[in-house]
Amino acid sequence: MRNKERRQKPGAIHATPNQPKVEPDRSQGYKDQRLVAKTRGQREFIRTICANDVTICTGPPGTGKTHIACGLSAQAMRQGLVEKIILCRPTGSIEGDIGFLPGGIREKLGPYLVPLFDELSCYMTYELIKHFMDVGRLEIVPLSAMRGRTFKDCYVVLDEAQNATYKDLKMFFTRFGDNSKVVASGDINQSDLTEKESGALSSVIDRVYDLDGVGICHLDYSDVVRHPLTSAFDQVL
Repeated sequence: MRNKERRQKPGAIHATPNQPKVEPDRSQGYKDQRLVAKTRGQREFIRTICANDVTICTGPPGTGKTHIACGLSAQAMRQGLVEKIILCRPTGSIEGDIGFLPGGIREKLGPYLVPLFDELSCYMTYELIKHFMDVGRLEIVPLSAMRGRTFKDCYVVLDEAQNATYKDLKMFFTRFGDNSKVVASGDINQSDLTEKESGALSSVIDRVYDLDGVGICHLDYSDVVRHPLTSAFDQVL
């Protein structure tokens, strides 16, 4: 892993896991569980997020990419550092499958974003999650619907970023505004895109690596915290 000096920007959120907590009105809806890194790579991932406005992380399944991003977003909300959490996933591969589903975008994409909700629920009760969604402080945003929007005072989590095209990733990384954190993660070896489009995430990383306020983190099989067979299956299949 290449070591890169992480420079902080004025006005950016640079929370640390040990920062004193500022409880919002519904603090009783937060759980006591703390986010704890289990591997060296996870510790580096957390440090990278805390030191930068934008973090891009790659790694195989089971390395905690989504869990850490969602855990730190809940922490930022609990500490009053942001007003909203944005959960986002590319939807290109499922747009034809969800079109027939009833309801609005929340109802259509809710099942698709269950993994993000599962991770968020480690730190918030379902009642608090529902409340935040009802008042607009927790928002489901399919990547294709982010065009033209600007997110301020937000913690934005893009999951499965390997399934986003280069054009979509460029659009995504120009959406966030002041006092926001952006964490994008994905497994570059498990893209659902065509072979021609599947290298978009790697291409973006190469282009933004040296930008101030951008942190890049690469996890590997030594950071897998699921069942040991997770790594075995991922490598042989």
